[in-house]
Amino acid sequence: AWRDELFVLAGAHGEQSGGRHETREEFLVRARAELADSRRILSEGLGRDVRFLCWPGGGYDDEVFDAAAELYAGT
Repeated sequence: AWRDELFVLAGAHGEQSGGRHETREEFLVRARAELADSRRILSEGLGRDVRFLCWPGGGYDDEVFDAAAELYAGT
C-alpha cells in the first residue's frame, strides 16, 4: 500500500504547488545552492575544509556536474 500512499502524497504536493514543476534554470539554481550548503555544513561540522565530493549514483547531469566541479575547483 506504500505506492498508493506515495501517489496520494505526491498529488497533494502537486496541488499545493499549483501543479507547477521547476524550470531547468530553477533546478540548476537549487542544485548549486544544495551543493554549496552541503559543503558548508560538512566543513563547519568537521571543523575543516571539505575538498572532495562523493556523488550518489545517477543523481546528476553534465550541468550539475559542472557546477560541482566549479564549487570544488582549487580546493
